[in-house]
Amino acid sequence: MAWSPDGRFVVTGSADRTARIWSVVSGDEPAVLVGHDDRVHAVAWSPDGTRIATASYDRTVRIWDTRSRTEIGVVGVHRDRLTCVAWTADSRSVITGSYDGTVRVWKAEVDLDELMGPGPVPGLPCVDTRGTSRTHAATRRSVERARRLRA
Repeated sequence: MAWSPDGRFVVTGSADRTARIWSVVSGDEPAVLVGHDDRVHAVAWSPDGTRIATASYDRTVRIWDTRSRTEIGVVGVHRDRLTCVAWTADSRSVITGSYDGTVRVWKAEVDLDELMGPGPVPGLPCVDTRGTSRTHAATRRSVERARRLRA
């Protein structure tokens, strides 16, 4: 669970593969963030309040726009389930920890052209061969969705 910087919202992760943004002011139904393939184990609100990072047992860290409540994209993939996520103070990067024994820093910006380039998806240096196809397909779906939203 993580509070928004202004204290008006809380974001939670869930075993149902979603994250939810709850208004503590209005009590309205939560906005549901859908995109992960396994439980969302950790969440973090960016210090500037514009984005949320979610870390999942599907091994990905995803970034979400807090205004549109839509996925911006996958910014990192570990070899094993993610256990934690945090933002840097300048809201430019996220830091993740994983059961693979690593802590990694990822740029929070998604370069759609770089991700959709020819051949294997660049920028995913720690994808193992057991999950490469599934992970690349999930990343490509996220990139295509982000492109449609920006169009």
